[in-house]
Amino acid sequence: MLKIWTDRAAEIAERGWSYDYTLEDLNIDSVTISQNGQRAVVETTLTESTHLNAIGHPQHDASNSRTYTTRYEMSFSGPGWKIVEGSVLESTNETLSATASAFIPQCAGRYCSESRLMLSSKDT
Repeated sequence: MLKIWTDRAAEIAERGWSYDYTLEDLNIDSVTISQNGQRAVVETTLTESTHLNAIGHPQHDASNSRTYTTRYEMSFSGPGWKIVEGSVLESTNETLSATASAFIPQCAGRYCSESRLMLSSKDT
């Protein structure tokens, strides 16, 4: 998961562009902990907005807002819980504001801006 986001960040950086993310809403829908207490599955619903800053190419600037249902597989290790895998189960309520031919990767956003710091080293 971290590799995917690292590659996307490198592609955007090569263009000299950047994304601004805003977490608008977050709800923890369910938490299921394994019998040994070392693993958990957390399902959430979150809404985030993104804005692409296409520096030098304002025709590519774009904004959107999406609501996602996500599932994170967690592992307890050392000082706390770490996300070891994550997936988007559903994406709804998309609103998009962009000029023609905007560049927005399919998976832009997905809350990884916050969670990527917690990924285990096996994902790097």
